[in-house]
Amino acid sequence: MNFRQSAEAIESYVTEQRRWFHRHPELSWEEFKTTDHIQAELESMGYTVHRFEDHPGCWAMLDGGEGKTVALRADIDALPVEEKTGLPFASENPGVMHACGHDCHAAMLLGAAKLLMEHKDEVHGKVKIFFQAAEETCHGAEYYVEQNILEGVDAIMGQHIWGKLDEPYMNFEPGRRMASCDNFTITVDGVPLDAYSRDGLRRRLALVLQDTWLFGGTIAENIAYGAPGASREQIVEAAKAARIHRFISSLPQGYDTVLTDEGVSKGQKQLLAIARCLLTDADVVILDEATSNVDTETEGEISLAMERLRQGRTCFVIAHRLATIRGADRILVLDQGGAAEQGTHRELLAAGGVYAQLYAAQFQS
Repeated sequence: MNFRQSAEAIESYVTEQRRWFHRHPELSWEEFKTTDHIQAELESMGYTVHRFEDHPGCWAMLDGGEGKTVALRADIDALPVEEKTGLPFASENPGVMHACGHDCHAAMLLGAAKLLMEHKDEVHGKVKIFFQAAEETCHGAEYYVEQNILEGVDAIMGQHIWGKLDEPYMNFEPGRRMASCDNFTITVDGVPLDAYSRDGLRRRLALVLQDTWLFGGTIAENIAYGAPGASREQIVEAAKAARIHRFISSLPQGYDTVLTDEGVSKGQKQLLAIARCLLTDADVVILDEATSNVDTETEGEISLAMERLRQGRTCFVIAHRLATIRGADRILVLDQGGAAEQGTHRELLAAGGVYAQLYAAQFQS
């Protein structure tokens, strides 16, 4: 039996485990019954289980000899939410519910542990399997690091039930999905996000991404994609503001030119995307590495267009090239997985920290 067939064979086991976790949710740092259940399951598979003296959660390891060490992780805590689903496996703990998918994470990791043990002779290296408590309060991961659980780990993978979604992408679907956050609220013009309809919120957002999206059709149609009722005059004004009008005018068919990948450079695509944003007149604009992989001259054109785009809007600019963010009201510097410093361009240069070092490396010979 191959690995895929083995996985299909334990589908009912994973479903059964997910329903057990869902029936017995526990809040952060209270997951002792959950930990007891996980320990019993792992030991029945043949694992030696390690627990903490005064905290819930546990871990085990499959030792396949020489090779790299990979960690598999799942979180196990629930939220203070009253379940009203009416499911036959609904929460039996009043006021507590697995409303954020951790029941699925834990069940999947038990399934993975079962598969790995069944195929242990094919494992070359070590696999650490740990079930982390207190994810919802943000303290569980810190505690596990302090306990040296990741010592010697070469790579780590977390169990999740949604597809990978990179920064700064956002996903919108009708209706509510899982539980919303309660530690903070995101608002647009003072209105919480959950008060907007999906389409209403989308109309207030515009994106210029590292990999620009252009569509089959003419240049004019691409610029007007987010504003289908725009006039030709409005399209041209947006292109001028985005500093792409001169290029468009140089083409034999001008704004009626049908776009192809061969006829437009990466920088020109970025400028067309900026023109599209200007025409939609969105309140919030996200610019993700908009000047990546372009030459210095094109970077200058894009930076000038971005300055025009920022006027009267809230802009989030993600960039490694610092020329595009020097005029920002606030710069947040990320380093080693966290926020290292924040401030204006001048303040960060004066501080002499990470930002100043990056700036010196890019602009001083």
